[in-house]
Amino acid sequence: MNRLIFLLTFIMAIGIGSGARAELTSWVDENGVKHFSDKPAPAGVESESKPEIITPEWKIKQIEAEEEENERQGPSEWEMMIRSEVEWGERLKREEAQRQKEAEAERRYQEQRQLQIRQVIAAEDMARAAAEGAWHDSVMRHRSEE
Repeated sequence: MNRLIFLLTFIMAIGIGSGARAELTSWVDENGVKHFSDKPAPAGVESESKPEIITPEWKIKQIEAEEEENERQGPSEWEMMIRSEVEWGERLKREEAQRQKEAEAERRYQEQRQLQIRQVIAAEDMARAAAEGAWHDSVMRHRSEE
């Protein structure tokens, strides 16, 4: 069993090592037929090469090339839709924060207004009490004079 695992591992290592150097080339001929081969494309034909086994270095180059192309083309429809959704969400958050600020300002205004009303009522009560006290005093003086 161990020999079998070793043999399979060895075969895979040899296959991977030799496959990493091979490249797959594709091109379209004058009739519009797409060809794939491990040999280079005929001279004068635009082709695209890709390793049979994708190495990290090749993938990094591929990603960088795609990013450069995307930068030249601008944002995709999908990216624009995501940006739009994000902007919409941010707008809703800003509006909610504004509503909360306005509600807090209204609450403070109402508290201040109620305080003013209580102060006016207290002042009226004091004036009434003072007037009643003065009236009571004058009545008492008038009675004492009689």
